[in-house]
Amino acid sequence: ANEKILEVWGKTREIVGLPLASALPELDGQPFLEILDDVFATREPFYANEIPALLEHGGTLKQLFFNVVYQPIFDQHDNVSDIVIVAVDVTEQVNSRKSLEISEQHFRKLSDLVPVKISNALPNGEVTFFNQGWLDFSGLSFEDLRDFGYFQMIHPDEIENFQQGLLQASKTGVPFISEMRFKNKDGQ
Repeated sequence: ANEKILEVWGKTREIVGLPLASALPELDGQPFLEILDDVFATREPFYANEIPALLEHGGTLKQLFFNVVYQPIFDQHDNVSDIVIVAVDVTEQVNSRKSLEISEQHFRKLSDLVPVKISNALPNGEVTFFNQGWLDFSGLSFEDLRDFGYFQMIHPDEIENFQQGLLQASKTGVPFISEMRFKNKDGQ
């Protein structure tokens, strides 16, 4: 165990030489010891991204996330002699993404409550969001609206100006503001 993994585990060099189950008793009930057994038995490597682990740090269990590889090492008789574990601590990235997802869910809920139509598109034009106001107005699902249903609702005389305005906004970063006519789900 190198210094970095000891730090991540919240342990000292005193655990080196101990069986993993003894060195990290908090792994009991978690999948890691079983993964080791499976790699040993199947002779196949194991890969996982963002696998959660509860590790004891100073008497407190701490949830961490890892991208891991369990790689079997074979001896001269083609028997599994060792398993090298490479673990990358991705806790900060996972926690940041989860916070962002919570914030996005909050935004989506708020945008569905206001009596306006809200959409979001990437600079390349890919639409990533239509609020409930758009879905109710159009009578279309997000997927149908995203897949050019939006253009079916725009009055034909408005489409070219709309496309040019979006293109200019994506190039300059200056918001595009216009008034446009849209057909609702009743064809009005």
